[in-house]
Amino acid sequence: MTFKVFLRKSETFLKALLKRFNEAEVVNNSIVLAYYLLLSFFPLVMLLGTLLPLFQIRVNTVLEYIETAVPETIYNITEPIVKDFLGSGNGELFSFSLVMTVFSASQAVAAFQRTVNRAYGVAKYQNPIINRVVSFFLTVVIIAIMAVLVFLFSFGQTLVSYLTPILNLPTHLFALVGQLKWPVTIVGLFVGLSLLYYLVPNAKIRFKYVIPGTVFATIGTMVLSQVFSFYLRIFARSVTSYKTLGTFIAIMFWLNFSAMIIMFGGVLNATWQELREGKIIETAGSLRKVVGKYKINIHK
Repeated sequence: MTFKVFLRKSETFLKALLKRFNEAEVVNNSIVLAYYLLLSFFPLVMLLGTLLPLFQIRVNTVLEYIETAVPETIYNITEPIVKDFLGSGNGELFSFSLVMTVFSASQAVAAFQRTVNRAYGVAKYQNPIINRVVSFFLTVVIIAIMAVLVFLFSFGQTLVSYLTPILNLPTHLFALVGQLKWPVTIVGLFVGLSLLYYLVPNAKIRFKYVIPGTVFATIGTMVLSQVFSFYLRIFARSVTSYKTLGTFIAIMFWLNFSAMIIMFGGVLNATWQELREGKIIETAGSLRKVVGKYKINIHK
């Protein structure tokens, strides 16, 4: 490939990417997604607090994953609150926390769905009721998969601890398993995002075309967490001086940028598929086929 051909293809790709970015209204919709992500955070923590005793998972295990995924300064400020929620699991709050988590998280998925559908240029006439049903089921599936990953990792630590004296395994093996929080966090994030990018859009998608956006969003959110940690560490005095207000502002900015990265990943996937496959075909969606009577007409 000559340099001129490379420049021409790059220009074509960037023009298509910018066009779909504007059509998806990523900047505006990322604010909506950030709001619902924040709204779902504490109900999710409450839900985890009621489930941890049932599966005999230590609070510190969950905190390790949260520490890996969020900026350090935000974690240090919110850690006492989260630890208190996780450590005081109350079965009476299970139903409330479950309903609030699923409701707010499904709202976030619905906002994400509207954005990626615009990026793919499909589902201009969406059925809001079915959108909400699909978002609900997708939310449950994704939360379940993430929970299984955490559970398997926690169970793996317990299993290694149990088998070490019986099988005379190396003592450093347990420590090695305990150090895998970064790979497990990255894998969990990659799996969750790939499912979102593949299942949510009402478009005919081949799985290989969700890989670029998934890789970008996974790396982008992890890098953002570290960059944000560095930035807040420099201006920690300004954030802590405003205490609750400063913490809330910092969390909202971080969630907003994270949502923007995740939505941009969907735009990247749509652009890549269009340039490789041509016109994107609208479908009823992976889960909507179950409810065929609510089929959406395909508008050319």
